[in-house]
Amino acid sequence: MFLPFLSNAQTGLGEGIRFESGLNWKQIQAKAKAEHKYIFMDCFATWCGPCKYMNKEIFTQKETGNFFNSHFINVRAQMDQTAKDDQQIRDWYADAAAIKKEYQVLAYPCYLFFSPDGALVHRLSGSRDKAKDFISDASEALDTKKQYYTMLTHEPEFKNDSVALFRALQTAMAIRDEKSVVLLGNDYVKIKNDLFSKQDITIVTRLLLDDHTYKKEGTVFLIKYARRIDSLMQDQNFAEHLVASSIYVKDVQPLFINDISPINWRLTCAELKNKYATLDDHFLVYEEMYFQQDVAKEIKFIINNQEPPITNWDKIFDSLQIQFPDYPALARVFLMNKAFYCEDHKLWADCVNTTYTLLKDHGEELLHDDINNFCWSYIFLHADDKVTLKEAIKWEKIILEKSDEKDALYTNWVDTYANLLYKTSDAKGALAWENKALEIVMKENNTAKVNAFQITIAKMKKGEKIWIGVRDTKNYSR
Repeated sequence: MFLPFLSNAQTGLGEGIRFESGLNWKQIQAKAKAEHKYIFMDCFATWCGPCKYMNKEIFTQKETGNFFNSHFINVRAQMDQTAKDDQQIRDWYADAAAIKKEYQVLAYPCYLFFSPDGALVHRLSGSRDKAKDFISDASEALDTKKQYYTMLTHEPEFKNDSVALFRALQTAMAIRDEKSVVLLGNDYVKIKNDLFSKQDITIVTRLLLDDHTYKKEGTVFLIKYARRIDSLMQDQNFAEHLVASSIYVKDVQPLFINDISPINWRLTCAELKNKYATLDDHFLVYEEMYFQQDVAKEIKFIINNQEPPITNWDKIFDSLQIQFPDYPALARVFLMNKAFYCEDHKLWADCVNTTYTLLKDHGEELLHDDINNFCWSYIFLHADDKVTLKEAIKWEKIILEKSDEKDALYTNWVDTYANLLYKTSDAKGALAWENKALEIVMKENNTAKVNAFQITIAKMKKGEKIWIGVRDTKNYSR
């Protein structure tokens, strides 16, 4: 088996790192043991941009070569497989797969460091802008007090050393070693008398995500010191955002699980605000988001248990008002789910009428892309009356006035607006906007959308109908 072929700069003909060639993995290990040198392994993928950058800009520098060639046996290991791979690379597929599995190489670039005896002692990930930074990080692989895996092996010996723990934690988080993040993170927070630094809050945050046993303790800490943490992190709602889910699960969700009715949202908000007075009131925004999701599930459950076609929509809404009194968003959530139901059952007239009411009465409450999806999927494709179409045009115009090309979905909104104008016989305006959308996607080199918009423009110029059926999803995904 052979390692992947390398460029001249990487095989000793240049000044950079000299990577081994023509040796299999066992032979490389044997060479390292005989020369009593550590092994540096660059695990890369052919599609990885940062890998290419490191290979071209960092590995080829003289200072990088001087350091690595003096201290390591250097190897590169291609972790993916392509049709362009030569025989040397193909012969090494098995070793690459084994290393990937054994050492959990999940992200690239990944750098593995082995002792002269072949034991994995250290690991790095990601690219570096400067050679000196990469050299500095890699030098830790030669120091037994800084080697990541050596530290993990001797974790009990340094569990009271906050500096060593934090260094190991940084590596664990960088390489996504979640098990070690939990182990080291818990050791770290236990010995720290003061967790009020950005790096400490980052660790607390990570533990909240990765360690369910720490969730209660971490949540209590964030709630108690929320304003101080918000100020430290320079984010008015930093702590609030992190604890909102836990608060909802503890204080609000049981109302649904235990089938308690009615659930008065305003009263619930007042109780939450009083109970969690240390938090900024904005945490209630997150609570309402979770509450809305559960209300939507309840509405969907009620609707789906009705015999189709549903004719008693008013009665259903009246019962929901009793179940969720004083919930301002109830009508909007109800209308959205009614529209979804009508779509599922192909009740297009009801779907169009419901969408019209939704936009007219609650357009300001909707997200931009929700407005666009309703306007396209229900009104453009299925509405014919001018009043409804003009309502959709009004809202598409509003979201375009409030956004710009930086929005990822901007060209979708422009496209919908153009098509709505076209359907109301404003061909001139439609072509102007569709051409604008085309110009943007051409600059983005978005071939799929370029083709789709060009087809639409051609049909508009010919005066052909373009709203029969649903959009051809083969052209592009919205």
